[in-house]
Amino acid sequence: MTYDRKNKILNYSIIVSLVILVTLIVISTFNGSLDGIMGDSVYKTNREVGEVVSYQNSNWYIISENDKSYTLLKETSLTSTEMGLGSNLVSYDYNNNCNEIDDTNCHSNLNEAYIGTVLNYYQNNYLNKNDLVTVDDYTIRLLNNDDYEVLKDSSFLYLDGFYWTMIEPNYSGINVYGLYNTGLNMQMVYDNNGLVRPVINVSKSVIK
Repeated sequence: MTYDRKNKILNYSIIVSLVILVTLIVISTFNGSLDGIMGDSVYKTNREVGEVVSYQNSNWYIISENDKSYTLLKETSLTSTEMGLGSNLVSYDYNNNCNEIDDTNCHSNLNEAYIGTVLNYYQNNYLNKNDLVTVDDYTIRLLNNDDYEVLKDSSFLYLDGFYWTMIEPNYSGINVYGLYNTGLNMQMVYDNNGLVRPVINVSKSVIK
């Protein structure tokens, strides 16, 4: 009985050891594969500002990042189809009654502006809401002053035509500065139409 019991214990120990060994081999193999996948095939955690990445069949410039997300600027302005409109020029005005620069009831509120409707259309029809991350209250927005101050010497910031920003002038008004190929317009743009170039915040895991 004692001999049989020792054999059983020995056999059990061998089996346990083999199971542990196989488990370690599997884990090691999996980790090696995962490292390869995470290294290049899925996403890189460290990218450079100004780097072009592809997302939802469009090219985007990385303009900032945090631990979880990238902030991206679309390489080109939205097309009329992407905006759901018949033209690729959009007014920032959201209230047709706002015709006076000093009208205190008029301000550049992106959420209320007509251009906000355009951005929402693009977000709902061309972006995956599960990929988007809220940063400073926005998942999609326009270029703001912080972006501009960091990127103003970067050539990718400029297009042939002017596009709308969220940068407000130093005085109240019904519109905001437009960004031209020569730089930020230093006079408020309120009578013209501009291009729309969205800025979005996306999870790092969706950028291949």
